[in-house]
Amino acid sequence: MIDFLHFLSGEVPGGILLLFFIALVINLASFYLYKSSKLFSKEVYKRKAIRYNIFIFSIYIILWIFLEPPKLPERIIILPFQNEESADYRLSEAVQRQLYGNLEKEYILHRWEWFYKTACEDSLQFDDYRINLARKIGAAFIITGKVESNDRGLKVNLKVIDAGSVKKTSLKVPTYGQASLKIFDWLRRNMQIISRTALNSDPLSDQYLSAYIEAKIALLQGDYERVLKIYNTPDSIQVALVTAAYLQKGISEIENQSDSPLDGVEMNGNFRRLLNLIIPYSKEGKDTADLNIILARMYMHHENYGMAEVCLEKALTQERYNPRIYHYMSFLHESRYNERGFSNRAAVLELAVQLDPGYSSAVYELAGELYTTGTAAATNPNTIKSIEILRNFVVLNPKNEKILALLGKILLQTKYTLEAMEIYTKLIVLTPNSAEIHYNLGICYLHKKEYEKAKEEFNRSIEISDYPDAYLYLGAINRFEGDIDQALYYYRERVKRKQGDDDQYAKEAMRGIRLILNEIAEKEEEAKTGGNPQ
Repeated sequence: MIDFLHFLSGEVPGGILLLFFIALVINLASFYLYKSSKLFSKEVYKRKAIRYNIFIFSIYIILWIFLEPPKLPERIIILPFQNEESADYRLSEAVQRQLYGNLEKEYILHRWEWFYKTACEDSLQFDDYRINLARKIGAAFIITGKVESNDRGLKVNLKVIDAGSVKKTSLKVPTYGQASLKIFDWLRRNMQIISRTALNSDPLSDQYLSAYIEAKIALLQGDYERVLKIYNTPDSIQVALVTAAYLQKGISEIENQSDSPLDGVEMNGNFRRLLNLIIPYSKEGKDTADLNIILARMYMHHENYGMAEVCLEKALTQERYNPRIYHYMSFLHESRYNERGFSNRAAVLELAVQLDPGYSSAVYELAGELYTTGTAAATNPNTIKSIEILRNFVVLNPKNEKILALLGKILLQTKYTLEAMEIYTKLIVLTPNSAEIHYNLGICYLHKKEYEKAKEEFNRSIEISDYPDAYLYLGAINRFEGDIDQALYYYRERVKRKQGDDDQYAKEAMRGIRLILNEIAEKEEEAKTGGNPQ
């Protein structure tokens, strides 16, 4: 409903209310003149009222047309092809390369690797699951099918799905590369999505595709050493995989060291290898948006945001609708994206999510940005929107631990206890050894006054990683239940784990200790005096 109102307002806050207010003022003024001054007859009043209202609404429609944000291109997703009981990415990759840069301007290519990151990995082998997920993402066209191999080559059963129809064809070809040429030609003749007919006349070999897919999936799964073993002498196509592996290894190296990040980057061999690979292609004009994104991320970790911005700008000229570019642009200084027409960081991230609703990193950043910049109240529009964004992603992937954890946290802090409990119950199954999840589930039980279950979860979080704040709540529960000795023990354990002078939970534990000791002193005094005041 909020999105619909924004649409009608032409993205102008209060646009509809302003329209009706102006119309109301004009009509009331005309009616007053007609009734009080008798300057014109009833028929003249009616004509003028109609004319004024038409004029007001015409002005509004003109402004709405000019102020409405440009419509984003529709998504075309090339899904993995089903090969017996498994998903086959080789043909998806080959067709994707043929379509890249050859689509009509109304369409953008939603890469199979982006889809892979959105999906639940344990369900990717099922064709029906992949198609349903692509529909949820909002694909205008879904290109997929089945591949059967034998001694004579391949039989490809191609299937193209749009909103209202399913088109199919069957192709017999010797290799995956040849299949991609045939599919491109069929799409050109049967679908109005291709702008040019230029083909890569030298199709990729099946051996190359197999190695490339193995390396790409290893990269998506975070197995960077495996990527480097497959491609230790990369060419211009493979260099994106190798440099991405070096980037992630370099970032991990920084995060795992005790020195300052900048000192670490200057000595980071992985980043040096990355630069040595990319720079020659950049000088020859053979770099791609992916390579420039990798460079931008490296410069950000080097704290060189000026060079990061240069790389992202170049990437934008290469792929205007790449959601990854906007995501990383959101980490620049606010003035940098203000110059590009974005009002704030959330607006940049919102575009990234619109371009790829399944982009979990952008969804996480956007929801967090909206929540922290709002009042954190349950009725705050930013809070409502952040929860809605996270819920929408959970529909796409109900097993993304990071998204679920953020959703649970926001729901818990805004007093949606029951829904938060459902989220944390799911997370316990996915991450049974997470101290934080057990702790938050304990908070849910505490809100529901189920104290025994709350204590179980708090104790479990302590067993896993000595979660400090669990001691505070165990102290509070034991004090409420009248076990003063246990309450004092847990409060004191929390104070022992004080994390700086601003540790509010440690201060709260100290307050609990003082209250208990005061109560004990009062009882001892009463016992001495026999309950009579002196």
